[in-house]
Amino acid sequence: MSEDETTYLETLLQVNSSYVGTGYASGTITDAFSGSGIAGATLDFFAGINTTSGTLLHSELTTSPLGNYLVDTTEVGGPGYYTVRATKTNFSETTFTVVLIAGNTKSNQNSSMTPNIDTSEYRIILDWGSTPTDLDSHLTGPTEGISRFHTYYSNKTYTPLDGATEDVKLDLDDTSSYGPETTTIYNKRSGEYRFYVHDFSNKYSSSGSPSTALSYSGARVRVYKGSNLQATYYVPTGLGGNCWDVFKLSGTSLTAVNTLSYVSDWATGRDLGREDIFANLPDKK
Repeated sequence: MSEDETTYLETLLQVNSSYVGTGYASGTITDAFSGSGIAGATLDFFAGINTTSGTLLHSELTTSPLGNYLVDTTEVGGPGYYTVRATKTNFSETTFTVVLIAGNTKSNQNSSMTPNIDTSEYRIILDWGSTPTDLDSHLTGPTEGISRFHTYYSNKTYTPLDGATEDVKLDLDDTSSYGPETTTIYNKRSGEYRFYVHDFSNKYSSSGSPSTALSYSGARVRVYKGSNLQATYYVPTGLGGNCWDVFKLSGTSLTAVNTLSYVSDWATGRDLGREDIFANLPDKK
């Protein structure tokens, strides 16, 4: 983290201690590249949030052939928040948070894992909650010329004029909640890359017709270089906006931006004193 950089943490709800009985948590572990469920991933459970130290509470759980899992309070020792470490051969290790509430079933506590990539490549993974249904990944960056590329749902690849393969690709697009959406930088050039998340479900919101849906979406962005997690960003909460300016990447330096704003004019783009990445975007079919 850079000096004077604001870091946002995952949004969590207070666990009500008045409930009794067995509680359940379920979800799906998805391949961030293909979108399919990952069978046979091993899930290890630790007490608390963002921690894989201390006592390993439950380590015998593996995902089903469709990538699903189910765990209950008797297996982990009681209700509360738990950090889950997911591992599988040829995939990068990931962690995510689940909550178990006595007498309740909390479903769709999902996460994703990325297949290992080359050590020079970068992979950006966006996931979120049940609402809004459609968040979009937007990446801009340098080209071999003086212009900048822009990858998103209608322009998923950037292939340079001086190359036969893609520099950048939106590998996976999701329009029905949770994600993941995955973008890979296969050939990184010198210059600055910028990553944004746009709330397509609330694309017409504005300061005059505000929306906090993106802010309360539970959106998370992870950045990998090779098999190593470089940074995790959580959307700022309690703010209006349908565009989350997440981070910039220059060289090997990642810098959080973490600001929310409105795309004020869907038809003609926005005037924020920087590139109009949303100018004249086509609607989805």
